[in-house]
Amino acid sequence: MSNNKTENNNTATMPAQTNGKAINSGEPEVSQIRELIFGQQMIGYEERFAKLEQSLTHEVNTMKASLEQGLSELREFMKTRSDSIESASVPRKQIAETLEQMAKTLRES
Repeated sequence: MSNNKTENNNTATMPAQTNGKAINSGEPEVSQIRELIFGQQMIGYEERFAKLEQSLTHEVNTMKASLEQGLSELREFMKTRSDSIESASVPRKQIAETLEQMAKTLRES
C-alpha cells in the first residue's frame, strides 16, 4: 500500500503525457479545442459586435451633431433675445437724468 501512495505522488508531479509526449502546459491544446468547438460561433459574435459598434458609433455621432446644432440655435436665440431686450430698454442713467431735470423744473416753477 505504501508503494501505491508513492506512485500517486510521483505521477502528480510529472507533466501530463499524451501519446508518449510530455505536455508542459495544456493551454495550446485547450485553445485549439475551444477554437474547434466555439470558433464559428465566436466569428458570428465578433461580426455582431462589430455591427453593434458601428451602429452605436453612428448613433452617437448623430446625437452629437444634433446636440451641437441645438446648442448653436439656443445661443443664437439667446443673443437675439438679449439684443432685443437691450435695444428696447432705456438705460437707467438716462432715466435718472430725465427725472432729475423734471424735478428741477418743478422746483423752479
